Amino acid sequence: MEDFSVIIVTYKRIQLLSQILSQLKHLNSVYVVINGDFSPTYHQVKKDNPNVTFLEGTFNTPGEARNFALRSVHTPWTLFLDDDVILPDNYLQYSKEIIKSLPEEIVCFGGPDQPIKNASIFQKSLGLTLSSPMATAHTRLRHTKGKKTIINGKENNLILCHLWIKTHFIKEHNIEFSPHLFRNEENLLISQITHHGGRAQYYPDLNVYHHRKTRIDHLTRAVFSSGKNRVKSFVMDKKLFHPLFLIPALWVLYLCFLLSGFAFEGRLIPLQAYLTLSVFMSIKVSQGNPIAFPLVLFYQFWMNIVYGLGILWGLFLSPLYRLRL
Repeated sequence: MEDFSVIIVTYKRIQLLSQILSQLKHLNSVYVVINGDFSPTYHQVKKDNPNVTFLEGTFNTPGEARNFALRSVHTPWTLFLDDDVILPDNYLQYSKEIIKSLPEEIVCFGGPDQPIKNASIFQKSLGLTLSSPMATAHTRLRHTKGKKTIINGKENNLILCHLWIKTHFIKEHNIEFSPHLFRNEENLLISQITHHGGRAQYYPDLNVYHHRKTRIDHLTRAVFSSGKNRVKSFVMDKKLFHPLFLIPALWVLYLCFLLSGFAFEGRLIPLQAYLTLSVFMSIKVSQGNPIAFPLVLFYQFWMNIVYGLGILWGLFLSPLYRLRL
């Protein structure tokens, strides 16, 4: 019997779900929450994975679904996985070795994600973009396999697509995923863990392969939602605020001033600096893959705009958040 359980929340991604479950067939404590999708096509997946406990329901957010599954977990550790990840061959074995060596106060750990091995040029380019500080600022370690140095885990380097948490710690302190956040819910959870005296660690070489968005409309919705939910997380926990998150919003306002014809001395200097830095960082992260350069440059620009719009929309709604939360 393993000393950990796996929780996966899924919605209309049966093929990807089947792929990750095929890597977990040897485990006896796997929980899949089918959230609001009662398609009969899941019958075959259930038949192919008798070791998996399938839970069904309609939840407003993935966090609610994870909380629901956690009620059934009694193992010392819980691994949260997204339904669109692929595990490296040594992932579970390496994770077990980490658990054996952890000090008692470490109750959460994880590492970065990487594009899948057979990724398209669009997915590879998006993966490179996510590792650029021009796109993801101080959260780029979530997507970067860096030096072998193990560092303190925080919300800026740990990612929910693969996150290990000591089960009894969060249950003992009544820590749950926020039912109010559709994205960024791990940020608030990690903050609650540290508030209760727990610590986290980030392992740069503990990674999973993650399917990247292939459609610009899907990417746009995800990035906009991230910006909006980032503001909502600020409202819920002021410690999660960082001035860097406001820069894309200020950038959008600046571009609006330029487009409106508003004249002021040196008005083009920020634009020139931004374009210079964008080109430089796109070249830097595209080293070894020059064909990705134009896509990385575009993704950086587009993500800055969309994330900034999400932040602005979240700020506009923040009085409402304060009333509801």
